[in-house]
Amino acid sequence: MRHRGARQLIGGTAAVPLSPPPGAAADRPRAYLDHASTTPLRPEARAALVAWLDQPGDPGRMHTEGLAARYAVEQARTQVAALLGARNREVCFTSGATEAIAAACWGGAARGAHQVVPAVEHSAVRLAASRHGEVTLVAPDRLGRVDPEAVLAAIRPDTGLVHVQWGNHEVGTLQPVAEVVGGCRERGVLVHVDAAAAAGHLPIDFRALGADLLSVSAHKLGGPGGVGALLIRQGLRIRALLVGGDQERARRAGAENVAGLVAFGAACAALAAPAAAGADDIASDVGGATPTDDRVAAAGRPGSAIGRPKGGADTSGDRHRERARDDDGASGPRSRLAEEAASARRLTGRILAGLPEGVEVYGDPVGRLPHLVCLGIAGIEPQAVLLGLDRAGIAVHSGSACASESLEPSPVLEAMGVDAHHSLRISTGWSSTDEDVARFLDALPPVLEELRALDASYHHSQ
Repeated sequence: MRHRGARQLIGGTAAVPLSPPPGAAADRPRAYLDHASTTPLRPEARAALVAWLDQPGDPGRMHTEGLAARYAVEQARTQVAALLGARNREVCFTSGATEAIAAACWGGAARGAHQVVPAVEHSAVRLAASRHGEVTLVAPDRLGRVDPEAVLAAIRPDTGLVHVQWGNHEVGTLQPVAEVVGGCRERGVLVHVDAAAAAGHLPIDFRALGADLLSVSAHKLGGPGGVGALLIRQGLRIRALLVGGDQERARRAGAENVAGLVAFGAACAALAAPAAAGADDIASDVGGATPTDDRVAAAGRPGSAIGRPKGGADTSGDRHRERARDDDGASGPRSRLAEEAASARRLTGRILAGLPEGVEVYGDPVGRLPHLVCLGIAGIEPQAVLLGLDRAGIAVHSGSACASESLEPSPVLEAMGVDAHHSLRISTGWSSTDEDVARFLDALPPVLEELRALDASYHHSQ
């Protein structure tokens, strides 16, 4: 469902009432075009989350409640692995992509005191890598794309980890992930892929890619906040960032957020499902085990393989994995991910085609994430534009969620050599509509004209 004014509906549930900004009409429907910051909770994820909020049970315990929780966590692991083309055991749950990135940097630092980081990487990558030794920043071109040969040329004998993002979080430009990963594997250097901005918007096949590490966050694809994963290639052992318990096969200590993980899995299952499937069709694939579910009795006995077939092989995600394949890579029915990606590309294409004069497009207009565009608005403070659009009932953003909170110029845009002080980021998602885009295109020109007039009047009076 989409927004319904001040008491809007997001993901099929009544959200906290929104207080409209001064001058805004309370009864006007809002257009949420900031999915790159966080995406509304999908109905499937919300249903799974609510079902588990009142259920006790530590997945590490042998009583019925604990076994039910363990079954639910492993079901979620299967669903996440299926969407991302990974083996179940390769999925290490975290509190989000930021923690997953920190864990990757910490693990890579044990292999060498030097890390290679493209200058357009997220601040979570740049700052975490810098804590563990020397960092070589690799400059991008003006579209935000790095040369894979330049990344590989920066590798030294003491390089412990190379980073490359799947798609940029601010301008959407896709990076040469396959080339960087292949070159690192040839050189015997670990490589980490930040896929937080891409997961849920483009098909990802971790096993086919051959990367060592890959980080994702649930709230970027319709899951809840505070949950994510670090995919760790089978056979790779890295030291744990968080210690104190043996959770996640001793790779990440701390009690599991069962409700959050179940919702994460449900969001992934929804994306992997055939495009025609509705929430009711997906329900049977969502981790909904309860303490009275008979399935957990056998699943948690010593020696059993929870979430695996009786043969013992780690193939429990195969059924889901086949469903996750789409028109971009393999056979099988068109997935909801493919359908949403096509819709997002169409919506953002409308934005690019309908921009007013004087607005510049940053990033690669073709080789980009389907749901995200970045616009340059020279000479106008982006905060004023954001407020003007918000008053018109439209939510967009400037730069990335992390950089803008400090009101500092965007490091990504600075690295690209474009205006780092005046930009807008518009991003669509599963709940976006043509009406949302039409309202943005209608509202942007008068907001810009008003602000330019105010600026001209101010300078004329000086």
